[in-house]
Amino acid sequence: MGFVMWNQAPVQVPARIVWAAIDHDAELPCDITAPSSQDGVKLVLWFKDSTGIPLYSLDSRSGVPISAAQHSTIANDLGQRLFFSVGATPKEARLQIRNIKTSDGGVYRCRVDYFNSPTRNYRVNLTLAVPPEEPRIFDAQGKEISTVAGPFREGHELFLSCQVSGGRPPPRVTWWRDGVEISSTSHPSAVEGTSAMVNQLFISTVTRDFFGSKLQCRAAGSKLVPAVSKEVAIQVHLKPLRVKIISPNELLTAGRPVPIRCEAWGSFPAAKIVWLLDGEPLRSADITVHTDSNDANLTSSILTLRVSAENDGAELTCRASNPWFSGGSIEDKRIISVA
Repeated sequence: MGFVMWNQAPVQVPARIVWAAIDHDAELPCDITAPSSQDGVKLVLWFKDSTGIPLYSLDSRSGVPISAAQHSTIANDLGQRLFFSVGATPKEARLQIRNIKTSDGGVYRCRVDYFNSPTRNYRVNLTLAVPPEEPRIFDAQGKEISTVAGPFREGHELFLSCQVSGGRPPPRVTWWRDGVEISSTSHPSAVEGTSAMVNQLFISTVTRDFFGSKLQCRAAGSKLVPAVSKEVAIQVHLKPLRVKIISPNELLTAGRPVPIRCEAWGSFPAAKIVWLLDGEPLRSADITVHTDSNDANLTSSILTLRVSAENDGAELTCRASNPWFSGGSIEDKRIISVA
């Protein structure tokens, strides 16, 4: 069926927004309820943007019920994907568009002619949801983080900024840790010329349980398109928690070397272990071994100690510290006996 131009100027009514996603279907509402029970629908026409040629018509001018009216569509790709459903009630009437394409976005107008009542017009803005770009994560110095953020120090602050460009509607940007949302406040970027949403994560005190964890920045706009996310591992430097000289405190023999072992737990990177005798540093230990694990981070130091008779009653100290922290060293002491 050929279409003629319908030159009647449309009434400018507010457009209702309907969101849709590429390759999905959409429904544009058009309430065709007659103003009175004695009236009925004569003709339904759908237009797109400013085009004067109808995309779709439902013709009941012959007097047949609207459910039996003749359907006609424009002879193009969009027309082949359209169907006007009268619905169970006139309020539920809608234009169905299958397999949405980018070119389908725009303002549609539904014109409803009645036999006795004035024409009604409805406008629907079909807006296509667009997924945002992958989030970008930056540290406090503005350096972009690809896989590992940090190092951060136990007891100190953590700052990361997540920036997400694009997306329609603008996405909500959130921070997550172990499946739990920890920061939900995002705002437009303050950088001039940048159309991006930003969420700045600030943690005033980094605790030990951040060691080995990951943080995820997630951007979600419309439910019609999947959220996008980026995850980074968090590197945390830890203070030593405990230090102990674990070799038995046995009677030492003057002039005979004896290995003494000290272990420090909790430090990352490896604890620096220093041995002292009566407050004076001893030479470096013969062996130092560090083992990383989520619950231990064990550093072992073995000192070969050679004492003389005058060292009887001296104080032997094993001191552990993490060079990333000023102060905060911990130590274990014992009084040695020499025969």
